[in-house]
Amino acid sequence: MSKVYPNLFIVGAMKSATTSLHEYLNFHPEIYMSDMKEPGYFVEEVDNIPDNIDAYLELFTQGKGCRIVGESSTHYTKLPTSQGAAERIDAFCQNAKINPKFIYLMRDPIKRTVSHYWHNVKKQDEYRAILPAIEAQDKNEYIAFSDYAMQLEPYLETFGKENVFVLTFEELIEQTDHKLREIFTWLGVDATIDLPAQKGKHNAMPDQFNKVRGKGKLHRFRNNPVWNSISPLVPKFLKRKAISLSVKSVSQDKADDAEIFEYLKPIFQEKVKNLEKMLDRKFPEWVSLW
Repeated sequence: MSKVYPNLFIVGAMKSATTSLHEYLNFHPEIYMSDMKEPGYFVEEVDNIPDNIDAYLELFTQGKGCRIVGESSTHYTKLPTSQGAAERIDAFCQNAKINPKFIYLMRDPIKRTVSHYWHNVKKQDEYRAILPAIEAQDKNEYIAFSDYAMQLEPYLETFGKENVFVLTFEELIEQTDHKLREIFTWLGVDATIDLPAQKGKHNAMPDQFNKVRGKGKLHRFRNNPVWNSISPLVPKFLKRKAISLSVKSVSQDKADDAEIFEYLKPIFQEKVKNLEKMLDRKFPEWVSLW
């Protein structure tokens, strides 16, 4: 069987509707998007499920005959955490003689950063209040992943502006059909097809979820090998007590983000100026900045 190679990569940014765009594109009969979203094959800092080239290419076998075959991995625009993705994709494409295209979604950088924080809270990877968490140097990813100029630069330099389609979360949400047809035209597929009537949100944050209490020591103990080995011997009422002491229910909607918005505004005003110069466009839809 001849191998099928991807020629489209949705590279980010995380928490900017990449899952929705992945599904929208997969609806088109000339486009196949891999069933697995976020394979992250071209970064070394994550535990990739397709850990070799054959396993990676298996993700695209069902796309045989499609003009566009793609995948979506926000890990590819997570500098400085994940390095070298653009260079690895370039080497892969040159070896396979592919002319790749890239889509990069950007969201109001303050709102994306706040959403990123709550994403980590939901995963129980973050126990701190929002302002101390974002100020801390060990989590510079919160701000760095919203520095869109920094994340885009390797792709623009390596593949050229003509091969990178940039749009905003806000454009996609407010002008879904128009933006999809723009993307279809850019990809060289039929832009006149009927689009799905229902376009609900994908991968949306739930209203409530559990947050780690305190500094997370009890939570980490509950998730280590020692606890796993003794857990079968612990009475159920003690397990329930341990859970109640280690996590608490929180709601993102009830959080007061005014302080963090004021902290981030001057930071991102400067970064967005660099982005505007790079792309020669403005972003009036990012209302939290102005």
